[in-house]
Amino acid sequence: MKFSNKYIAPVVLLISAIVLIVLQWFSTGISGETDSVTHYQMARYAFKHPEYFLNHWGKPLFTILSSPLAQFGYTGAVAFNLICGLLSAWFAYLIAKRMDYRHAWVAIIFTLFTPLYLFIMFSSLTEILFSLVLISAIYLFISKRFIRAAIVISFIPFARTEGMMFIILFVPAFIWMKQYKSLPFLFTGFIVFSIVGWPFYHDLFWFFTQMPYGSSGSELYGSGSFWYYFRRLDGILYYPLLILSITGLIFILLNLKKGLKNLHDIKYVTLYFLIIPSIFGFILAQSFLWWQGMMGVLSSTRFIACVLPLSAIIALIGFEWVLEKVKVIRTIQLLSGIFILMLVIYQPFRHGMLPTRTAKNFAVMEELATWLINSPYSNRRVIYTDPMFPHYMNIDPFDQQKCFKIYNYQDTDPASLLKPGELLIWDTQFAGFEGRLPFDTLIKNKNLKLLKDFKPKEDFTVIGGEKYKVAVFIK
Repeated sequence: MKFSNKYIAPVVLLISAIVLIVLQWFSTGISGETDSVTHYQMARYAFKHPEYFLNHWGKPLFTILSSPLAQFGYTGAVAFNLICGLLSAWFAYLIAKRMDYRHAWVAIIFTLFTPLYLFIMFSSLTEILFSLVLISAIYLFISKRFIRAAIVISFIPFARTEGMMFIILFVPAFIWMKQYKSLPFLFTGFIVFSIVGWPFYHDLFWFFTQMPYGSSGSELYGSGSFWYYFRRLDGILYYPLLILSITGLIFILLNLKKGLKNLHDIKYVTLYFLIIPSIFGFILAQSFLWWQGMMGVLSSTRFIACVLPLSAIIALIGFEWVLEKVKVIRTIQLLSGIFILMLVIYQPFRHGMLPTRTAKNFAVMEELATWLINSPYSNRRVIYTDPMFPHYMNIDPFDQQKCFKIYNYQDTDPASLLKPGELLIWDTQFAGFEGRLPFDTLIKNKNLKLLKDFKPKEDFTVIGGEKYKVAVFIK
């Protein structure tokens, strides 16, 4: 089963792109996490409020690169992630090709149809861009364009803060290859953004001093098992890719002695110094942060999407090994390859998550916005906590003449923030749990009046254990 046609990879990528476009065409709502809409809002309105181009939480690299497409609405923001995902898949193929795998084009399928990765591509979350920066830097490394690799990876912390660890991972790889002149270029991203951020922060070290992750987030989200992510690998990869990845790792271990003898070869340096450490180093780092409750990290499997294009390469190694074992009978080899690919492609569609539909909590906020737009209160200034509110109202969330976002109501009388006739939008998740404003305190507040509340058709609970609902109060 040897595919030597040079057009296979481009055709596979093109067909995959068509599939992604069709899925987006038939998507009728927003799914995923609210962070997705917040990142989109920052990118869309950054030209109007330039300070958001350098917002630390928003991730400056993501905001800057996604902002042009975000001007076309949330669909444009999703299109940006789809492009990043397709490019990541292409770089996975190019790396596999450099590593001389016969079916390198399969890495495209394994990347794009890793269930978690595919789901997150239909969002405006930052993990997909992060994965693109990482895998493109590794491709430049294996192509022996070391300075370019150093420059690209130097920008990764501005895609997601965890990127700092990957800059460190590149250091021993450069040293092993005796590319000492590449090391200073690892500071390129920090130098560029430090200078660009000076007019706004007046601090060259703003990346560190303005970091938004602290003890308050840790107290809010808590901590959990160190094994949280490892126990959920079947839900991240699903079993076909998980089995192939484990098979690939077993093959690498069985051939470890040979690999170590060939560490003069850039292929083995890339595998042992960058690909494997990137995957396991990232998962272990996220596991440790969640276990220790550090940096306000909330446990979320979506973070692992950052390294999934690399895990696709490991799965490809397993795929190659399986086909090698059955190569004696060519028909069986061909059928085995087709069966595995069909199984991998099928997995993301098993649970009906694609095309995307409006999430249950988003649907409630959408209902509230529809009611408010058609009510006598539509032009009132609003205080809110959930980013979905201004999204469904189609208003600029950073225009404080129209609305104002509150992050924490603790020890604050919410009525004191409002002028007579202004509104407060309460929700269970962001106002009740994260904002520490119980619904009962609003009901008992003599300066506030409940106009209307909204509940989902089927009850569900949020972090903290409370049933989800939203409500409109007026002063």
